[in-house]
Amino acid sequence: MASHILQGMGMVILKLLVLPVMLSSLCDTRATGTVGNIFPGNDSKFQNEDKAACMWAGLCIMVNNTFTAVGAVATRARSGVEEVLRSVEVILESPHSVLNETIKSRAEEAKRSAKKAKNDINRTLEVVKKARGEGCKSLLTANSEFEGSKRKKGEILKFLVNNFTLCRANYALNPVTVVEGEKYIEGNISNLGTWANDTKNMWSNVSSETWGAIESASSRNVPSTWNSIREKLIGFLGEVAAPLISAKLNLSTAEIAANCSTKMLHDNKEKVSGELTQKFERLCTTTNQVRSIVHHLSAVNETVFKGITKARSHASEVTKRMRGIRTYSDAFKRIAPYPASSTPTHKLSIENNAAEQRAKDTSARSEKVESLSRNAMEIIDKINDISAFELSAIQTRLHKLGKELRAINRTSGGQSERGCGSEVGHETLYSLLEVSRVGEEVSNNLNTEDAKKNWTAITSNFTVLQQTVTSIEENVKESEGALRGIEDVRKNVASVVKSELESVRTSLCEASQKLGSATAYHVSMNQRFAKADEGVGEVQKQTAAVQKLVKQVRSDAESYRHAEKTATGAVEESKQACMKAEESAAEGDDEAQWAVKEACEAAKSVALERERVADEMHRMREADRSAANYAADALRVRLNAGTAKKTALEARANIEKLLKRVDAQIKEVEKRFNDTVASLENLDFTHAPTACANTGITTSSDPIEDLAGAVVNFRQFVAETTDKNFSVIASTLKESEKRMRNELEGVRKAAEGAKSMLVRATAIRELSRAQRETPRTALRRAKKALREAQEAADRAASGCLPLHKQVLRILTHLS
Repeated sequence: MASHILQGMGMVILKLLVLPVMLSSLCDTRATGTVGNIFPGNDSKFQNEDKAACMWAGLCIMVNNTFTAVGAVATRARSGVEEVLRSVEVILESPHSVLNETIKSRAEEAKRSAKKAKNDINRTLEVVKKARGEGCKSLLTANSEFEGSKRKKGEILKFLVNNFTLCRANYALNPVTVVEGEKYIEGNISNLGTWANDTKNMWSNVSSETWGAIESASSRNVPSTWNSIREKLIGFLGEVAAPLISAKLNLSTAEIAANCSTKMLHDNKEKVSGELTQKFERLCTTTNQVRSIVHHLSAVNETVFKGITKARSHASEVTKRMRGIRTYSDAFKRIAPYPASSTPTHKLSIENNAAEQRAKDTSARSEKVESLSRNAMEIIDKINDISAFELSAIQTRLHKLGKELRAINRTSGGQSERGCGSEVGHETLYSLLEVSRVGEEVSNNLNTEDAKKNWTAITSNFTVLQQTVTSIEENVKESEGALRGIEDVRKNVASVVKSELESVRTSLCEASQKLGSATAYHVSMNQRFAKADEGVGEVQKQTAAVQKLVKQVRSDAESYRHAEKTATGAVEESKQACMKAEESAAEGDDEAQWAVKEACEAAKSVALERERVADEMHRMREADRSAANYAADALRVRLNAGTAKKTALEARANIEKLLKRVDAQIKEVEKRFNDTVASLENLDFTHAPTACANTGITTSSDPIEDLAGAVVNFRQFVAETTDKNFSVIASTLKESEKRMRNELEGVRKAAEGAKSMLVRATAIRELSRAQRETPRTALRRAKKALREAQEAADRAASGCLPLHKQVLRILTHLS
C-alpha cells in the first residue's frame, strides 16, 4: 500500500507544476474586480500590484501544498512500514512450536527492509518539515511595500494566503488542494524521479512569471533574494525524491517478505494447532470422564447419605413407635396393675417381645448402615483424592497445551482462551467396566506409571464401594420392613389397651353405681342404729334397776348375816350365863336354883331363835347368790350391749372408711383412666368411652355384698402404691357388715335379756323384802332371852332377884 502511495506522489506534484502556468495565462485576462481592500480600485497601476500580489500568494500556496501532500503521503507510507514491523514482531513472537527457521528468516528479512524504508521516510519527513519551515516561510518574508499600500508586502501576502478567495474571485486563481495533491502522488508514486526534475523546471518558470509580474507592479525589488529562495525550494525537491524512491523499494521488499512469512506461519499454525487441539480435546474428554466419575461419586455419596438418613429415620421412627408401644403397655399397667385375666397380659407380652426384637434388629441394622456409610465415605474420599490427583495431572497437561494453543491463537488472531467445558455425565451408577475404560484412557493419555497405579486403586476401591452401597440399601430395606412390623405391633397393642380401657370403664361404672347403692344403704342404717341406741338405753335403765334390786337383796342378806352372827353370840353368852348360874347356885337356895333354871331356859330360847335365823339364812343365801348372779349378769348384759354398740359403731365406721377408700380409688382410677386416655391422644389413639353409659347393671338386696363383689373385680385396677390393702377391702367390707349386723342383733338380745332379768330380780327382791322381818324378830327375842339368862345368872349369884323378876315369878306361879 505504501508503494502505491509513493507512486501517486509524482502525479500530484506534476499537477502542482502545471498550476503556475495556468495562473500565468489567467493573469493576462483582466479581472472584473480588484482586491479592493489592498489597493485603490480605479488606478491601473494599483491593479497590476493587486495581480502580482495574488500570483505571489498563489505561488506560496502551491509550494506549501506540494510539500504538505508529500508529507502526508510519506506519513501514510510510514504507517505501512509500522504495520509490516508489527506483523513481523508478531511472527517473531510466535511460539517455538510454530516458528521454524525458514519463517523466522523471512520475517527478519522483512524487518530489515521495513526498517530501511522507515529510515528513508523519516529523512523525507525531515526534509518536508525543513522545506515548510524554511522555504515556504521565506516566500512570505518581504519588508518592502507596494506603492499603493502602506503595509509591508509580507503582511499583504499572509493576508492573501489566508483569504485566497479574494484572488479566486478576481483572477480565477485555483491552486490545487492538499487532498488533490495526495491523490495525484499516490496514483503516480513510481514516477518520482521524473517528477522531481519536471517540478524544478516548472517552479523556475512559475517563479520567473511571478517575478515579472512583481517587477511590473512594484519597484525596489531584489532579484537575488528571490532567486535564492527559489533555488532553495528546488533543492528541497531533490532531497524529497531520492528517499521516497528508496523507501518505496524497501517497503515493497518488506511487504513481500512479511506476507510470505505470514502465510507460512499461518499454515504451520494450522497444522500444529490441529495436533494440539486433538490432544487437548482428548484430555478434555478424559477430564470430563474423570469429573463424571467424581460427579457419580457425589451421587453415590448422596445415596449413602440418603441411606444413613433413612436408617436414622427408621431408627427414630422405631424409637417413636416403641415409645408408643411402651406407653400403651405402661397405660395398661397403670389402669390394670393386677388384671383378673392373664390373656391380655400374655398377648401384650408376646407383642412387646416381638417389637423389642424388631427394634433391636432395626437398631443393629442402623448401626451397620452407619458403619457401612463411614466405610463408603472413606472409599469415596480415597477415590476423590486419587481422582483429584489425576485431575491435577491432567489439568497441568491441559494448562500446558492450552498455553501453547493460546499463544498460537493469540499470534494468529484466533480464539485466545480455550477450555474443556463442563459437560458431566449423570449416570445413576457407573459400571466397573466403564471405570476401567476411563482409567485406561487416562493412563494412555498421561502415559505414566503413577496414572496406571492410581487407576488400578480406583477400580479396586470402586468395586468395594459398589458392594458397600448394595449392602447399605439392603439393610435400609430390612429396617424398613422391621419398622412396618413394629407399626403392626403398635396397632395390636393399641387394640388390646383400648379393649382393656373399655373394660376398665365398665368396671368403673359398675363399681361407681354399686358404691352409690352401698352408700345409700349405709345411710339407711341410721334407723337401725337409732333402735340400737334405744335398746342400749333400755338395757342401761333395766340393768340399773336390777342393780338396785340386787343391792336391796344384798342388804337384806346382810341383815340376815348380822342377825345370825348376833344370835350366835347371844347363844354363847346365854350358855355362859346358864353355866355361871349353875355354878353360882350349886349350894344356893331354891331361889337360886330357880334363877339357874330360868337362865338355862332363856339360853335355850336364844339357841332356838338362832336356829330359826339359821334356817331363814339358808334361803336368804340362795336369794343372795341369785341376786349376785343377776348383778353380774346385768353388768355383763350392760357391758355386752355397750360393747355390741361400740363394735357395731366401729364396724359402721370401718364400712364408712372402706366406702371412702373405694370412692377414692374409683376416683383415682377414673382420673388415671382419663389421664391415660388423654396421654394416648398423641399416638392416634381412638378414644375409649370416658363416661358411663346405660350399662344395665343389676343389684341385689344386699348392696354391701354387691359392692364387695364389684370391688373384687375392681381391685385389678388398683396399684399397691396407691392402696396396699385394697385387695382385702371386699372381705373387710363383708366382715364389717356381718359384725355390724351381729352386734346390732346382740344389742337387741341384750335388751330382751335385761328385761327378763329385771323381772326375775324383782321377784327375788319381793321375796327378800317379805322375809327381812324374820331375822329381826328372832334377833329381838334372842336378845331378850340373853338378858333374861344374864339376869338369872346374876340373881343366882346374889341370891336376890330383881323386883320385876320377883313380880314375874309370882305371876308365873299364879298362872
